[in-house]
Amino acid sequence: MKIDELMIGDWILVNGTPMQIQAIDDIDGEIMAGDELYCLIEDRVHSEDTIEPIPLTDDILEWNTFEYFHKNYASLSYEHPFKLEMKQWPDENGLNGLWTVGGIIEIRFVHELQHVLKQCKLKDLADNFVV
Repeated sequence: MKIDELMIGDWILVNGTPMQIQAIDDIDGEIMAGDELYCLIEDRVHSEDTIEPIPLTDDILEWNTFEYFHKNYASLSYEHPFKLEMKQWPDENGLNGLWTVGGIIEIRFVHELQHVLKQCKLKDLADNFVV
């Protein structure tokens, strides 16, 4: 993962454990998650630290109030006029790991969906995402 792909509040896997980013130091290429510092610069990463994105799954969508309204579709509706419709497509491995929003934005990972939600003024949902 690259430091410029991340924001405070994003969920990532650190050594296989889901953690939410608490702080980012883009100068030194470090993030704070779980009250520990982790470096994302390749030549400084300790071999025992693995930092990876969390794949977006059907379960994660359901845990975060998304509801299916048709096979391979998910939607999220709120009282104010907002509706996010997502269509799931098989990825190059035949897995259902690629989501599109409005046919334009491809979303494979939880932190990418969090960024879309923030852009849609749903910061509370993005920051309180459940993984």
